[in-house]
Amino acid sequence: MLFTDKIRWAFRHSRRRFFESLLIVLTIGLGISVVVAILGLFSHVTQQQSAWMNDKHFRTVQLYSADSFRAHDGSPLKVVPMIEREKVDFTLDDLAELKNSLPEGLFVYIQENTMLRSKLLAGDESEVTISNISGSGGVEFGGSFSVTMQVSEEITEVTTEEIIEERPSSLTSFEDIFETHIAINQITSDFITFNELELESGTWFTDKDVDDGNKVIVLGSKLATQLFEDQDPIGKVVPLTSHTGVEYDFIVIGVVALIHDDLDESFSGMGFRSEDYSAYVPLTAVERSYFESDELTFHSISIGVSFEWDLGKAIEVIETEVNRYFGGAVVVSSSYASQKETEQMSKKIGLVIGLFASVGLVIATINILNLMLARVLTRTKSVGIMIALGGNSASIFSEFLLEAIILGLFGALLGIILSFGLAKILQLLVLISISIKLPQLLIGIGLGLVVSLLFGVYPAYQAAKINPVDALRIE
Repeated sequence: MLFTDKIRWAFRHSRRRFFESLLIVLTIGLGISVVVAILGLFSHVTQQQSAWMNDKHFRTVQLYSADSFRAHDGSPLKVVPMIEREKVDFTLDDLAELKNSLPEGLFVYIQENTMLRSKLLAGDESEVTISNISGSGGVEFGGSFSVTMQVSEEITEVTTEEIIEERPSSLTSFEDIFETHIAINQITSDFITFNELELESGTWFTDKDVDDGNKVIVLGSKLATQLFEDQDPIGKVVPLTSHTGVEYDFIVIGVVALIHDDLDESFSGMGFRSEDYSAYVPLTAVERSYFESDELTFHSISIGVSFEWDLGKAIEVIETEVNRYFGGAVVVSSSYASQKETEQMSKKIGLVIGLFASVGLVIATINILNLMLARVLTRTKSVGIMIALGGNSASIFSEFLLEAIILGLFGALLGIILSFGLAKILQLLVLISISIKLPQLLIGIGLGLVVSLLFGVYPAYQAAKINPVDALRIE
């Protein structure tokens, strides 16, 4: 019998017992759909972890004073003993000490963001000034950051919650603020090295510029065009006015190469534009209003981890050095711990669901095996006739096995289709993202083939052993 004839024979007998065949396909399909969805979950977690490891923000560690550290959700990322601690404000000496003590590939820097008014941009003097939004690690102190507003030459202190709730009519939108203000990044040199910022022209400022508070500025590519159009900005003056009314003249020494070529002037988050519309100045170049002492202090220090380091190992090294230098007064915070916890939780959920799916698939295979044996018994006489007409055991075995394989593959195809729906349901119910791609689909088809062999080989073997003489005697 030709292979095509065997396929037609398998389809014919499957149609004759259509309800049994449908149950087999549905059972296999449901089991495989769960397995494929779980494999998609693990694939997504792995891809997400890989993306995190290649993200500069994820590879940035923050140091905060333990007495004031609090995460966005109200729970600390690292357990801190509940005892009274003296507040730690970091100095440039602390920064230098950490830079010298940490191994190569760990970049220690301070970054503070502020909005400064510039005469090069048009606008009314009554516009609102947002200033000194410190830190970049997404951690708040005391529940909110402070915003200084200057409206009609009167300075008041408000919180972000008050801005949102009261929304005074004199407060303009962030889009309006950008019509008159420039987003300024006050940084130290390791920020530049860690973020691998390339220059389109000019040079970067140095550690000496930071120590001396020199008034030099490096412009983002689109900001340079916005301020000076087609002119060469190097050497030109950018006038800036602080929130206290102090005026500065910054000399342009460099222009950063274009970072986001595909972004327009749209705003995100609290209204901040992309880096291409920002500027960079030495950390000490702009007066700050919230000094609590004569010494220049900062709320946090950032440590960037290069890709040469394993992130977990790097955090251990940083924690050891920070504890040696500051004791328990400083918290080492990173996204790594929380993301690892989320990843492990997702994997645990996936393993539990996958375990139940696997057990269900094994039970289903046993039941299908019994069903296939019953189908062999009901066709005993027809098998005896086939052997009497010249058929052999190998031919009988292959025909029954082919029937099982066809049912298994149809079940696998149904399972793949159902897996996409199951992925959507899981995402809605438990907020687990699932990414089903070609490898998971191929595994699903392979699993259907394996299952069909498990429940098909033994019944096919039993059919091949049928004695034609005894089979023909059956009424």
